Amino acid sequence: MLAKLQSATRLGKPAGDSVTPAGYGLLARLILNDATWDATGDFGGDPVSGSGSGSLRGLLGLDSLYGQGSTLSPEFCDESGIRFRIGLTEISGGAGHSSRHLPHDLPRDPDGRAIIADRRNDDSLLFSQFIQIWMKLHNVIADRLAAHDCPQPATEARKLVV
Repeated sequence: MLAKLQSATRLGKPAGDSVTPAGYGLLARLILNDATWDATGDFGGDPVSGSGSGSLRGLLGLDSLYGQGSTLSPEFCDESGIRFRIGLTEISGGAGHSSRHLPHDLPRDPDGRAIIADRRNDDSLLFSQFIQIWMKLHNVIADRLAAHDCPQPATEARKLVV
């Protein structure tokens, strides 16, 4: 009887052999964070029923990445005004290596908190790196649009990224 129950509850494949690409989970989380994003940072209430400020919205706008409005929020911009600021990581020097800073982190304040629209996007290294991919994608598109004299490269880049 116990053997029958065990075989009936098996999913067929052992853990780790999923056919679902790993990136789908990250993308689903980005979409969920965006769907429940609230500029006030209050994610209370029931997102499905619509009670509370973190209720589900109908459109994907990547506000959890860009912040409010149709343009890139100034606190997230580099000096160009059209690109996301990118933070630096540091590789410590070891034998034969010098210390150097590399542009592979979210921008951070002096206390180490990420300067991003949705702090939930920085609760794990893997997810924060996934968020940074989207920031870098925006930057590449904005640079190309600016090089072709687009009057609003940040706004147009956001439309293309979303």
